[in-house]
Amino acid sequence: MAKDLTALARELAAACSRLVTIPGTGKIESLNVSVAAGVLLWELVMRRGQ
Repeated sequence: MAKDLTALARELAAACSRLVTIPGTGKIESLNVSVAAGVLLWELVMRRGQ
């Protein structure tokens, strides 16, 4: 996980099968990495339940 695509090494990004982002609204610029991981895991669980 990285702050944004500019913080992710090009070699690492190239090795990834998928890159995802968490869209944000409001005044918060970024999420703590543990919060971001929780958001992504929740979304995966919700999608698998459909």
